[in-house]
Amino acid sequence: MSNKERSEALHGGDVYRNEVRLDFSVNLNPFDMPQSVLGAIQTGLSEIHQYPDPKQQKLREGIAALEAGLFGPEGADPDNIICGNGASELIMAAVHAVMPKKALIMAPCYAGYAVALKAADAEVTEYRLKEGLDYELDEEFLECINKDTEMVFIGDPNNPNGKLIRPDLKKAVAAKCEECGAVLVVDECFYPLTDAQSGCSHITDSALHLRAFTKTFAVPGIRIGYMLSRNIAMLDKIRKHLPEWNVSR
Repeated sequence: MSNKERSEALHGGDVYRNEVRLDFSVNLNPFDMPQSVLGAIQTGLSEIHQYPDPKQQKLREGIAALEAGLFGPEGADPDNIICGNGASELIMAAVHAVMPKKALIMAPCYAGYAVALKAADAEVTEYRLKEGLDYELDEEFLECINKDTEMVFIGDPNNPNGKLIRPDLKKAVAAKCEECGAVLVVDECFYPLTDAQSGCSHITDSALHLRAFTKTFAVPGIRIGYMLSRNIAMLDKIRKHLPEWNVSR
């Protein structure tokens, strides 16, 4: 595969122009799409003559109920959530809302972070995960976050190696970002597929948590992702970089 072909097929294999028998660039729920999800899609087809709700009120209320535990005893509120045409749209919108000059990511990680950051002309620093530590994030990552760092992406669990971040280190990363004024995006798209006990209460108010139905319900063809945060002002800023009706009926 040439560099040009590789850059055009970052994720998803491009089955439309290539004969692909096994696509290792795609990670989905192995139990396939639930019948309840299929039923919701079929019901939605009868309503496609109507524009979707641009405020996504019912959807955000449903997600708030689904993810109530992430925010501790007080639960989640629909205002803590924005929805996008997949997680990728939200990554791009968040980057364009912040427009960081310098950003920090893990390596290896999901290629979409660097794509969005480079589209915004950000200088991207890669923290190379260590083979000797089985490619788990370690405390040295904290030393790379400084006053010049304006945006940080971490994956929990990380893609492609599936490694979870220790809760104490995750808390430390959030605190260091808060101290340095960096916007932290925690990609948790694979978190619901793990046995870990999720919790947002140990994350600072400024962190943005990213999730997607793509992984949990095995529906990459139905583009739906969402971002959760206590930082409603930042969510409102990101929303301005999203088109109306970006989530279908």
